[in-house]
Amino acid sequence: MELVKIYNEMLEKTQKEYREKNPKTDSKYRASSSGMCARKIFFEAIEKAKATQPDAKSMRIMRLGQVVHKDIQDMLLKAIKED
Repeated sequence: MELVKIYNEMLEKTQKEYREKNPKTDSKYRASSSGMCARKIFFEAIEKAKATQPDAKSMRIMRLGQVVHKDIQDMLLKAIKED
């Protein structure tokens, strides 16, 4: 389906732009790694394993998580302002 292809391309472009604006530091540990798989943390910190590019389905799932995260964040900020 053409729509899926267009959406996947948009996700790849968005991810590339994000990585260019927010390059990873050389720090071995980051706060965003807390709660992640210990094996993943080990390979990122010790082994410096190169990450693989996620497939299109995984990109769509991660995008959904970003959208839900933003909605919850906006809702909480609004609730705080109303108090």
